[in-house]
Amino acid sequence: MKTLKIEIKSRPSVEAMVKKIFANTDRDVISLEEAFRNWGRNMESEAKNKQWLSNKLPHMKFYNLITPVYALRNNRRILDKLQLTQEGKRITGSPEETLFTSITKPSEIASNGHKKLNLDEFLRAVPQIRTDHPELEINVEVKVKNV
Repeated sequence: MKTLKIEIKSRPSVEAMVKKIFANTDRDVISLEEAFRNWGRNMESEAKNKQWLSNKLPHMKFYNLITPVYALRNNRRILDKLQLTQEGKRITGSPEETLFTSITKPSEIASNGHKKLNLDEFLRAVPQIRTDHPELEINVEVKVKNV
């Protein structure tokens, strides 16, 4: 199987891209529709918009400016949202501390590629997850083990 190599755009042009995508929001996580709308894409051609984003995504990930947020639908992992990393927040002027603070240090990522959360981060994340996914009933119970 052939591996395609892409030429990564310059950092200033990718930073301008991220600023434009996150232009009309003060949040660090936006839906794909918001990204398309902020860029000025035609909202009626979903397939073309997703192809356009798939061409832009490697550049933004290369400079560690955004993190893709995936969701499971029909047992498939699909791109659902875009989240600014700490570096992305810095260039867009977003507040430093948010509910979902991105991790930029590899030591804080588990071997399976997921972010390691401490209890405080987890408990602070639950209300945002409930807001983002009203179709789910999320109940959290934390108990101390009898050791």
